[in-house]
Amino acid sequence: MGTSAFYAPASGTIDMVEAIVRDKKRLIPSAAYCEDEYGVAPGQKGKGYFVGVPAVLGKNGVEKIISFKMDDAERKSMNESISHVKDLVGATQKLFP
Repeated sequence: MGTSAFYAPASGTIDMVEAIVRDKKRLIPSAAYCEDEYGVAPGQKGKGYFVGVPAVLGKNGVEKIISFKMDDAERKSMNESISHVKDLVGATQKLFP
């Protein structure tokens, strides 16, 4: 094939669909809606964002978001990622008010 640009996303999608359809309760990195998790929008109900986090997928979709201890460098990277998501949402809202 020479590239995994098609295979890898398809394989990941299959894993996610199978976990949901067959209620496998699999832990899969996912873009999941977070508010209090990872400090995305603490105490701001309905003001969260979809960010990449480890989540358990089952028949109800995202059934649980997994939290874990992070060192300072990991926390910094996570906060930067969340900040980028917020910036992109803000830019999109400006384009499409």
